[in-house]
Amino acid sequence: MSGRTTTDGGGRELGRSILTVACVVAVVLAAGLAPLLLGSGLSGSVFGRALPIPTPGGAPTSGAGSSGAQSAAGGAGGLGALNPTETTGIGGSLAGENSSNPYQELGTETHFTVESDASTYWRTGAYDEYTGDSWSQTTPPTAYDPPIQPPALPGEEIQYRVRLRQSAQAVPTGWQPQSVEFSARDPQLQSQSLALRASRSLQPGTVYAGRSIVPERDPSVLLATDRAYPDDVVDRYTQLPDSTQSELEPFVNGLTPDTENPYETAVAIEQWLETNKEYSLNTTAPSDDIASQFILEMEQGYCEYFATAMTAALRADDIPARYVVGYTSGEKTGETSYTVRGMNAHAWVEVYFEGVGWVKFDPTPGDERLAAEAGELSGEYTVEESGSPGEEITRNADEPTGTETPIPVTTTVTESPDGTAARTPTETATETPTTPTSTPTTPATSTPTPTPTPTDGPEYNVSLNRSAVPGATVEVTVERLAPDDQQWIYDTSSVPVPDTTVLFNGETVGTTDADGTVVATIPYTRELTITIQPPARLAADRVPPPGDRQYAVASPVTQPDGETTTVPTEGELNITLSGRVRTNATVTLVATIGSVPVRDATVVRDGEQVATTDDRGRTSLRLPTTPGNVTYTVSRGEFSSNATLDLAPLRVDVSPSLPLALPFSTATANVTLAGSGVGGVPVTVGDRTVTTGPDGFATARLPLAASVTVTARQFGQSVSTTVAGLYRNLAVALVPLALLAGALAVARRRIDASARDVLARGYRLASRFVHGVVAVAVAAVTRVYASVRTVITELRALIDRQDPPQVVFRRLLARLRAWVSQQETRLQRVATRETPVGAGGGAQATVTDSRRTLRENWDRFVARTSVRTPSTRTPGEIAEHAIHTDGLPPDAVRTLRDAFRGVEYGRLDPDAERAAVTEALDAVETHLAADDSAEDGGGA
Repeated sequence: MSGRTTTDGGGRELGRSILTVACVVAVVLAAGLAPLLLGSGLSGSVFGRALPIPTPGGAPTSGAGSSGAQSAAGGAGGLGALNPTETTGIGGSLAGENSSNPYQELGTETHFTVESDASTYWRTGAYDEYTGDSWSQTTPPTAYDPPIQPPALPGEEIQYRVRLRQSAQAVPTGWQPQSVEFSARDPQLQSQSLALRASRSLQPGTVYAGRSIVPERDPSVLLATDRAYPDDVVDRYTQLPDSTQSELEPFVNGLTPDTENPYETAVAIEQWLETNKEYSLNTTAPSDDIASQFILEMEQGYCEYFATAMTAALRADDIPARYVVGYTSGEKTGETSYTVRGMNAHAWVEVYFEGVGWVKFDPTPGDERLAAEAGELSGEYTVEESGSPGEEITRNADEPTGTETPIPVTTTVTESPDGTAARTPTETATETPTTPTSTPTTPATSTPTPTPTPTDGPEYNVSLNRSAVPGATVEVTVERLAPDDQQWIYDTSSVPVPDTTVLFNGETVGTTDADGTVVATIPYTRELTITIQPPARLAADRVPPPGDRQYAVASPVTQPDGETTTVPTEGELNITLSGRVRTNATVTLVATIGSVPVRDATVVRDGEQVATTDDRGRTSLRLPTTPGNVTYTVSRGEFSSNATLDLAPLRVDVSPSLPLALPFSTATANVTLAGSGVGGVPVTVGDRTVTTGPDGFATARLPLAASVTVTARQFGQSVSTTVAGLYRNLAVALVPLALLAGALAVARRRIDASARDVLARGYRLASRFVHGVVAVAVAAVTRVYASVRTVITELRALIDRQDPPQVVFRRLLARLRAWVSQQETRLQRVATRETPVGAGGGAQATVTDSRRTLRENWDRFVARTSVRTPSTRTPGEIAEHAIHTDGLPPDAVRTLRDAFRGVEYGRLDPDAERAAVTEALDAVETHLAADDSAEDGGGA
């Protein structure tokens, strides 16, 4: 009874412990959910936020500290950019005083997780109309109906799998999404500038897989684009309020006077913002036009301000651009794993490039933003991001943030005549990363002036309006310098020379007009020889009237036959391949020299011409179907360059589901290309065909055959592998079964038993094994429970008796030592019982006899009970039946049960238990004898 009472007390103590833990968990949950239930959101982080959440229903709400600025609110309790709507406000502080800004609710809470083969920004909304203090979507969404037309110039392909951790209506995808597949029932998706949105709220746990193709981002390709935009793109994405246009247009013209293409203009604006504006979350929204005030007046802001300012500045220069919201790549938590939190919400810019598509630019300073994000987390924070073209931003767990920006434009500061500073972008080598500087420098002349060959006649100045890059269209200006013997009428050192024939490398390119200018194209040579042939004579009667002439000629001058000057051309031919490089794929080859496309260039593969570049320096190529190295050579004039591609072979591997590949068993085929799984590949297994999933795996059943060929066909390749030895493996698997059947048959004949008896014996052996395992598990649980109860008792002593901690520690240590000593003793006993015969054979015989005697006594005891099938019962069940059903003495029965368990399972010494077992068995038989006597007496 005492043992029973102790056990119940231990159970009560365990129940109290569980109740205590449950109470603590409840308090923690209540503390975490209370702010949400009371309407205060998930705030508590100083960062939160980083991006406007659009207002529900499209109506913007005012941000604190601004009269017109609006903060965007998530729809219906949504979080961050997971629930964008038609209108999003801009501005306001995220540092605490603007309590209405919903981005204060975005801290370190996870919004979704991603498995992706490359890092990318996760896009959820795009806006086209700028009002001065907000962005809006002017066109209704359309049904998302894949497949989607890929970009005009496709770049990297990204495959990813997203798991939402918060409810959302937006479907975060990489740009440009080609397909989205949900693991459960597909919701109806709508597209707004290919920002996807579900028709219903998606619940936490929703999983979907996506595939995106990023438009080409190589700076050398973007440098070769022009401003031949489609009319509908210009109408929609260059819109600005009149006041914004009038304020920003002079600024942009002063910032980019020498940029030659949209890419240089975009880079110049981005670099100016990154250099001249600080990143800060503690910003008060301006009361007027946000883009203008941020550029011309404000000193700091966060991503909303940077993205709005760059978008508006590009539009002021008639370059199509749009405002985009979503998330950065998030924290990199594995080789292909990313955790995207509320603090990763972000805004950036997409710029349209003719013949390429919409390309991402991120003008927000990356180092400062990542430092703010890292400050919100305790511990390591690893990030890999691709911001603007040519820009990679990384932050390792043990290193400071580093930004590598190989942008081919740098910005210098010059002093204009009116005393204001003007920033001028100039072209630099694309291979050398440059950092924008605000140190005033002497502006470099971007128009080289060739030095003419000295002659005895008048001197001429020949100049080009840009560097001499082969294929570039230039303006050649011919001016006559005033000789020493001329009298000056006006302060002019030279005059344009019309009607002058200009030759490039001996070929006539044209005649100068009244301004002394002719337009020509630089030939594809390493040197450019410019020859001018002025008019034969400048007679006195051709001198202009006094009101128009700039200088007087003292005497007629005879002109030479021509003047020649030679300058080296600049740049090397560069080849860029856009698209997925693999066998049988179609890629776009782009040939450029500097920022100039190489037109009509010859493209050769293996000595055979396969294509010619167009006016944009591009051509489409179908790659060969045979894996291996293939080299393309592009040449024009004296310029040539090679590009060697490594076309990876397709590979298929088969793994059987069983240790041996057997007929009718399943096997898994894994199709890979360059080490990565390939989805959507048809795999033939015998006469059956299956298709690989996104991870490149497919499962099929093997046929009944000696061998089977597994074939995968994709990208123009066909690869096979053979699963052989199916019959041999089947024979190997059947041999043990045949041997077992033969053994059973022999056993039946030898013991003259029926098949039922043989099966019964096998059943009894299996039952004993199972009962043994259960008994060992019960014993282990009992020991663990006793140990836990001891620890709880000692810990309670610390609370109830207020014993010093060192006393409780010594007690626990003493009990641990005693337990270790006990285990050592048991191990020594086991070693003694397992001593081989000949090394103490007498002792071995004694142990064996004692164990046999104990078993015999247990069998005698079981025979005295009324248990019908004792072979199917555990010792504990037999003992309980003997006590409660047969009425045998409880103490004696428990002694027999414990001794039998301990000896059979190796815990107790049979010699030590022998006397107790004999005494207990005698008590049982005495009790039974007394019952028999009582029954006999009652019968008399």
